[in-house]
Amino acid sequence: MNHPFLKFKHKKINLTAYKPKRLKTKIRGLLDEKVLSIYQLELLGILNMIDGLEYHYHNIVKIEKKCKKYYKKMFEEEIIISIPAKNMIHEIVAYLNQLGRISTALRSDWFKEYVTERDLVTLCPSILALLPLRNKFAAHRSIDAPSGESDNQKVNHASLPFGLKWIRLNIDSHIHDMNISYHIKIYKSDRKILDRHKIPLVPTIENLSGDEIWVTFIPIKQHNKISDEIIKVFEKFVSKQK
Repeated sequence: MNHPFLKFKHKKINLTAYKPKRLKTKIRGLLDEKVLSIYQLELLGILNMIDGLEYHYHNIVKIEKKCKKYYKKMFEEEIIISIPAKNMIHEIVAYLNQLGRISTALRSDWFKEYVTERDLVTLCPSILALLPLRNKFAAHRSIDAPSGESDNQKVNHASLPFGLKWIRLNIDSHIHDMNISYHIKIYKSDRKILDRHKIPLVPTIENLSGDEIWVTFIPIKQHNKISDEIIKVFEKFVSKQK
C-alpha cells in the first residue's frame, strides 16, 4: 500500500514566507576584482557551492510544506515519526554535502592564510557542529570508512530513505511553526575541530547523552544561521586583504 504522503499532487508552492537570504549575491558583493583575480578558481568554486546550498534549501522548504499540509490534520503534539519521503532525504543529504564542501574549502591551505581554524570555530560553530552529521550520515562514512561505530550506530547513520531513523515532526500550538528535524547520535570524539579548541556544545544543535551527543539539524530554523556564519567568515577574509 502506498503511503498517503506519496499521493500529493505536485503544484506550485508559494515560498514568500520562506524567502531565504541571497547568500551567493551577498558573498560576491564582498569580493572585489583584485581578490577574485588572485583566487578566481578557488572563490568561484565556493560561490558555486553556496549557490547549491541555497538551491537545496529551496527544495527542502517545498517538500516540508507538503509534509505539513498532510500532517497538520493528524497530530496535535510533538511525536517521533518515520516519513518515507525519499525526496526529502535526498535533499537533506545534498544540503549537508554542500555544507561539507564549503567547510573543507574554508579550511583549505590558501584560505587559512587569512582565516585560521581558530577563527572558524569562533565565527561558524553551527556549521562545524553539523559536520559529524554530514560525515557520518550524508557522506556515508559510518559505512564506508567506520571509526569505531557500533552496528546499531551504522544502521542509524545509513543515508537511506528508510535508514534515517530519527525524523521528528515538531508541532506547537501554532501549526505554521511546525518543522521537521533530523537527529543522529555521535561520539564525543567525532566533534574533533570544536573539541580541539575546547568549544562547548552548540545548544541549538548538540545535546549530551552519556558518552554520546545527539546532533539535530532543523533546516527551516538553522539555514539563516548557517548563512550568517558564512558571511562572517568572508567578512573576515576580506578584512585581511586590506
